[in-house]
Amino acid sequence: MPVQKALTVSERNLLLKQQNHLKLMDSVISHTKDAIMITEAEPQQEPGPKIIYVNKAFTTMTGYAASDVIGKSPRILQGPKTDKNELRKMREAMIKWQPCEITILNYKKDGEEFWLNISISPVADEKGWFTHWISIERDVTESRKLETQYNEIFQQVPDVICTVGIDGYFKKVNPAMCKLMEYTEEELLAKPLVKLIHPEEQARIMTSLEKLNKGDKPFYFENRCITKSGKVKWLAWTSTPASEEGLIFTVAKDITDKKELEDLLHKATNLAGIGGWEFDIIKKKAYWSEMTKIIHEVPADYKPNLKKNINFYKGATEKRAIRQMMKKAITSCIPFDTEIQIITAKGNLKWVRLIGEPEFYNNVCIRIRGSFQDIDLHKKSELAIEALLRERNTILESIGDAFFAVDRNWVVTYWNNVAESALGKAKEMMLGHNLWDVFFDSIDSHSYKEYHLAIKENRIVRFEDYYAPLEKWYEVSAYPSDGGLSVYFKDITENKATEALLIDSEKRYSELFQLSPLPNWVFDVETLAFLDVNQAAIMHYGFTRAEFLSMTIRDIRPLGEMPGLDEVLGATQRRTQFVKQGIFTHRKKSGELIKVEVQSNSIIYNQRSAKIIIANDITKNLAYVEAVEIQNEKLKDISWMQSHLIRAPLARIMGLVGLFKDTEGAKESNETLDYLLQSANELDKVINEITKRSKIAR
Repeated sequence: MPVQKALTVSERNLLLKQQNHLKLMDSVISHTKDAIMITEAEPQQEPGPKIIYVNKAFTTMTGYAASDVIGKSPRILQGPKTDKNELRKMREAMIKWQPCEITILNYKKDGEEFWLNISISPVADEKGWFTHWISIERDVTESRKLETQYNEIFQQVPDVICTVGIDGYFKKVNPAMCKLMEYTEEELLAKPLVKLIHPEEQARIMTSLEKLNKGDKPFYFENRCITKSGKVKWLAWTSTPASEEGLIFTVAKDITDKKELEDLLHKATNLAGIGGWEFDIIKKKAYWSEMTKIIHEVPADYKPNLKKNINFYKGATEKRAIRQMMKKAITSCIPFDTEIQIITAKGNLKWVRLIGEPEFYNNVCIRIRGSFQDIDLHKKSELAIEALLRERNTILESIGDAFFAVDRNWVVTYWNNVAESALGKAKEMMLGHNLWDVFFDSIDSHSYKEYHLAIKENRIVRFEDYYAPLEKWYEVSAYPSDGGLSVYFKDITENKATEALLIDSEKRYSELFQLSPLPNWVFDVETLAFLDVNQAAIMHYGFTRAEFLSMTIRDIRPLGEMPGLDEVLGATQRRTQFVKQGIFTHRKKSGELIKVEVQSNSIIYNQRSAKIIIANDITKNLAYVEAVEIQNEKLKDISWMQSHLIRAPLARIMGLVGLFKDTEGAKESNETLDYLLQSANELDKVINEITKRSKIAR
């Protein structure tokens, strides 16, 4: 049996130190928050080196016990969504025995996806031969989600968002900036910030940025920029000072409209009338110019003084403010410039701008000079504009539509204020909760199916859906992503109601129009082209519908009536009520000319100004009336003629009766003659009446 050599004291101390070091290292590895995995060095090709050690953090993170993974390949953590390109990158580094860091999507024991940042390094023995790989792994799922949400916001917000390096070049720009500045992303990344700034402001802005960037607080500035097409855009920038990486994060709003309004107000102010005033402290006298008197609506001979002047100001607060400003001007030589309300001598409430400048001599204020400016319209406009700008900025600061986001498990991750209002669910009720647990009444609804389709097929869906509990229609757009689903929606209930009324109205119009027994058509008042015709018009005029719709109303009028048509059209275009225009000649397809009585009314047809026409063919009626009139004329001629033909024989009969009466004869004969004469006189009266009426008719 060999004799074991005794260790020296120094060797025992070294061995003890090494054992303590190993225990310390084992404790550190076991208790570190990062997962640690050690594998064999080879093989580097499939299926890869085997796992020989994992720490407690690894088992906690993945759900696998050490016994589940020891002796197996790290591929046990991979799945269908694991990035093959990242794995190839790591394999290539392992072949070269180089450290490598990648971030990939892995799978826990229960199948849950999680993002893993992996940093591997080779370990060599004392001879330099690589024996193992050590992998430091960290769960970065939450940061990855935040990054995904940031990217979604970056892509979707309407404001400009960009990152600028200290070299002055853009490092990242969002679509809103590309759209506003009219450049592609590649063009902007190749262009320094200074090239977008208006030439007149480049020096000022760059100097200011250098100073501001040396601070430690976000800074704000406004400037003009030039778009690719040469348009001038005003932008309001909020930027952070450069980070350790040398990046400046900045957000900008398009304030071009605001600036244009401000410029317009400025010009209006310069053109406004301004009156002067002066108060002599020594002499206690006040002076107002003519314009100042006009502003205060006092007579031209009005004599101002300090006491009376104070009384023009609206209330106690305004009077106190004026006294304080005057006091500071007199005692401390402090000028003032304020906008304040006055009540004029005629009782009108008016905004004025009051400027005062004290004049001192030997440290004593001897007078105050200044100006009054009537800014009533300007001020009211400014207040209205400020209200509009506040309203607009509120809209721009938030997404106009209702918006919410869910992860792949349908857990709500974002719920904006508009969504709260639209669906009556507070953020506290939604964030962190499953969407379908809250809206259980919508399971299997149209929205439910569309959302699942968007996730399943990874495509954008747009649709409309009715939500019965709130009795509302919504227009919905859903955008899938790796992190889940982003949904925008807005209330379109009123639009739906209007659309239903419009459809019903158009249906009633079509029924009345098409079922009318009289020819009806609609024509454009500008082009005179037929826009619509009913069946009665097609049957009566002989043209097909297609032929009508290729014609104008001139095509159914004889050439000789064109000047009259223009005159009638000019008159009817000035009327909006239903009017009877008169009787006109129209031409059928066969060439037959007909007389029609026309009525018209102004309407809007498919967003075009138009006239609707009802045409009543009265050709036969007119022909009948004409025939009756001709017959009447003939009867008049006959009456006239017959009255004269009958009168002559009657006169002879009456003469012979007279002769017979003068002759002596029997009494009975005379009586007979009397009867005959009486009848002749009655017949004469009838003939006289016919003659009289015939003369009147003629």
